[in-house]
Amino acid sequence: MWRLRNNKIVRFIQRGKKGYDSTAHWSADNYLAGVIAGVLNDLADHSHGTPMLSAYIIDDSDPTNPEMDHELWINDIRYAAGVLKCYSDYQFDSPFDCPGEDEIAEVFGWLGKNWGGLWD
Repeated sequence: MWRLRNNKIVRFIQRGKKGYDSTAHWSADNYLAGVIAGVLNDLADHSHGTPMLSAYIIDDSDPTNPEMDHELWINDIRYAAGVLKCYSDYQFDSPFDCPGEDEIAEVFGWLGKNWGGLWD
């Protein structure tokens, strides 16, 4: 019993110091997918702006104040979060029906193109 409690304390301290604990190593892909999905969903819930990225500009006739597609931005964030959440929820003893490597590559491609816009 003491060892179990001690391990919980150690993992708690590791998360406080490093932001993750040693159990994240067991399935780093699932862990990271879950963390990124959570951050993206939180960003979508609390976003007040849209980054000035070409994919989200509707009308740039006034370059100092272009019209942005905030709804598309939020939908893209939620799509990426959904794919990553589905991946992170995968259990090794259950059938793997989502997402495939192509969807993961698409999400990480989108993240790479929009990395500097993930703010609010």
